[in-house]
Amino acid sequence: GNFTNFYQNYMLQKVGQKTVVTLRNDVFNHIENLAIGQINQVPVGKLVTRVTNDTNTISEMYTTVAVSLVRNILYLIAILIVLFVLNYKITLYVIIVIPIVLFAAYLFRKFSRASYRRVRASLSEVNAFLSENLSGMKITQIFNQQEKKRREFKKNSQKLRNSYLQEILVFGIFRPTIYALSMVGTLIVLYIGYKEVISTALTAGLLFSYFYYVRDFFEPIQELAEQFNVMQSAFAASEKVFDVLDTKPEITDAPDAIELETFSGAIEFKDVWFYYIEGEWVLKGINFKVNPGDTVAFVGATGSGKTTILSLIVRNYEIQKGQILIDGIDIRKIKRSSLRKHIGQMLQDVFLFSGSIAENITL
Repeated sequence: GNFTNFYQNYMLQKVGQKTVVTLRNDVFNHIENLAIGQINQVPVGKLVTRVTNDTNTISEMYTTVAVSLVRNILYLIAILIVLFVLNYKITLYVIIVIPIVLFAAYLFRKFSRASYRRVRASLSEVNAFLSENLSGMKITQIFNQQEKKRREFKKNSQKLRNSYLQEILVFGIFRPTIYALSMVGTLIVLYIGYKEVISTALTAGLLFSYFYYVRDFFEPIQELAEQFNVMQSAFAASEKVFDVLDTKPEITDAPDAIELETFSGAIEFKDVWFYYIEGEWVLKGINFKVNPGDTVAFVGATGSGKTTILSLIVRNYEIQKGQILIDGIDIRKIKRSSLRKHIGQMLQDVFLFSGSIAENITL
């Protein structure tokens, strides 16, 4: 009854939403564990797209497709059994259409996947552009670059529109094809059935009943064709999401990493070499020692490596050569959470999170 359908839909959607929330949390947690260098290589807007838009697209598959997919398949099998019972000879002609439908679906998947990927890529570019330019709006206005940015945003928006139009065009060909094949199957039934009636091998009443069952047989096929569009979009989105999840963090805790039980504050660099870009060394053979209680200032020109040294101490980046020791222990042997818990930083550029002043101070 209606209550059963409601309960079934509610439970399936509940399971689907739970799955998507888990996936969204996993993506966010994984991004948090990536090294700063890895995060800096990807525009923030693209990462936002992975966590929000792409997971929402996957959610649509659970909430609109999964709810009816199993029901349609079971209904299709049940109708097929009835058709065989009524007249197996005509049914054999009907099921010839099924391989053709599957082949059409295969072709659609093959040619549409590129279109759906372009949509996801274009959407990521629009979000990345928005995130970057809204964050840098002050600079845009100072240098009077509003008109230039409007043109760039319009270009990105048109690219996204064209990607959507290509996607719609491909699906616009696929859907009528499935409807046409359904019509061909129905016409086959009428033709073969008419011949059977003429030869008195089939009664007109049985043909009438068979015709309506055939119509019911093609309804779930047409509905599955409608949902195939959502499925392809979800598959393209899932590729993007799993690209993030498959990215291995460059900096991880060693299996034997320890917690710092005590912390005196002795810091020592031993022949430390480091680069952001391979071959372009920022630090070359750096050696120094800071004893507990010492006050030390690093003085140098912009880009000389002052901020880099602090980033290396807390393992935001990994050195290529040498050792960094905290209280005589190589920082690669210390758990990152324990290391950062004992080191306070006053950054030059302060980022304020949404929330109260107290919440920002007590980060």
